[in-house]
Amino acid sequence: MDKIQEIRTALAEATPDWVDNGNEIVSKQNLRLGIGGFLKDEDNHLAANAPEYITYLLQLLDGVDQSKINILAARDNERNLKEQARRIIDGLRKQIEIKDKALEFYADKENYEERFIEDTNVPIAGGYFSTPKVVKERGERARAALKGEDTNE
Repeated sequence: MDKIQEIRTALAEATPDWVDNGNEIVSKQNLRLGIGGFLKDEDNHLAANAPEYITYLLQLLDGVDQSKINILAARDNERNLKEQARRIIDGLRKQIEIKDKALEFYADKENYEERFIEDTNVPIAGGYFSTPKVVKERGERARAALKGEDTNE
């Protein structure tokens, strides 16, 4: 049995309602049952009020224990909320990264240029102009980025 429980048990089993009659501490239920009159007034006062004092202190202890439980639960909840926030922030950063890649593709002027490709199979011109990358992909990167899909390019 732990010390707190031992104190609770002793308090419950003790003679209740002691009173200081000016001469000695006696039980309210049995005025002939008392603690000798050889104690100082301060000792009598302390002994007479000990059950009330102990009850008060135990109630404070219960409140402290509940407060400690509440604090621990709040800390655990705070950790969970921080972890959720961290995951959300990481996801948002990934989304920004994906969208930035798509924007960089569309911002790159080279992706709009037609290039002349020499080809001896093209008789008169000796080649042809390539289709710009932006035209070829027809907005697929943008649609993928808006869905949160990484094109890895």
